[in-house]
Amino acid sequence: MTRLAHSAETTLERLRPVARTALDSTIFDAAHLMYESGTDALAVVDANQQLVGVLGARDIVAVLGLGLEPARLTVRQWLQSPRECNNHGPRGEAWLG
Repeated sequence: MTRLAHSAETTLERLRPVARTALDSTIFDAAHLMYESGTDALAVVDANQQLVGVLGARDIVAVLGLGLEPARLTVRQWLQSPRECNNHGPRGEAWLG
């Protein structure tokens, strides 16, 4: 087995499904999924399973830090909310929509 073939095989063995959440999931459910998946970001998909954004751990912290209710706030509401930049960097993760 060549070194390249071995490397590709090893990489494929490490791949795992991408953790994803729906736009209408609550932030609470998304945070729980992040925890269960052992990741700090989720792909956000629409009803057609198309990628529309990324929800990261910083988003969860921001929701809590702003005193919002993660059990009532949906991923869609959070991603569509206006968030300004501050001296610590942008609030929220990338929006692809």
